[in-house]
Amino acid sequence: MERYHGITIGGIRRLKETGKLPKDLEILIVSAEFGLIGPDERIPRVDHVMTEEEAEELQKDFLEELEAKFNRAKYSEIFVNLGFTYAKSIKGFAKFADARVIYAKGTLGKKAEQMKQWILRSR
Repeated sequence: MERYHGITIGGIRRLKETGKLPKDLEILIVSAEFGLIGPDERIPRVDHVMTEEEAEELQKDFLEELEAKFNRAKYSEIFVNLGFTYAKSIKGFAKFADARVIYAKGTLGKKAEQMKQWILRSR
């Protein structure tokens, strides 16, 4: 998570630093370079932004990975906070998840606040 910057990761980092991030909360980061990764996975510094073409190319692999994840573990809710292009790369995943799926909506700031409130309610 240290390699990523911005309002979303910054918000998660602040919740973690203040002890407000639930221990059992699983976070996945969608990366055009490295696929679906956990927040503590060590990766080189990258400033690559996913293109629409990459989102389409990665979608099949991402869906297969998410389906396998949902077959191994059960979730009651899944919160998705992605921009339009990144969301395309996982489009259709909800059919594999036996969980309530919540999508952040609006501007970056509104999405970050929705995510923060969801995390705090999950504690």
